[in-house]
Parts: sequence; structure tokens; C-alpha cells
Amino acid sequence: MIQSKQTPECYQVDLIDTLIKEQQETPPPAVERVLVQSIEQEEEWEDAETNLSVKWLEDPAKIPS
Repeated sequence: MIQSKQTPECYQVDLIDTLIKEQQETPPPAVERVLVQSIEQEEEWEDAETNLSVKWLEDPAKIPS
């Protein structure tokens, strides 16, 4: 038995697109927002500390103790 040749078709899964849209439209829970903000603040502090350390390594006389 031989299968007839069919034209290739593209099957789009709309469910995935719908789930992505819902995820983007739904605001994160309050706890998640607080955690993300906390992490971002910590990263900013670490960046500032790293920059200060680099400046000190470049010229220790310029940075007050």
C-alpha cells in the first residue's frame, strides 16, 4: 500500500501563544515582586562595591579609608 503524497502543512499551536500572552499580562504575585526588587537592590550595591574596589586597586591613594 502506498501513501498518497500530501502537501506539507504547518501546524500552529495557538495554545502556546495564548499561555505566553497570559503569562506576560498577569502581574507577578507580591512576594515575587518583593524578591526581585530585593535581588536587584543587592546587585546594585555589589556593583557599587566592586567599582570602589577597582578604583582602590588602580590608585589606593585616591580613595579615602
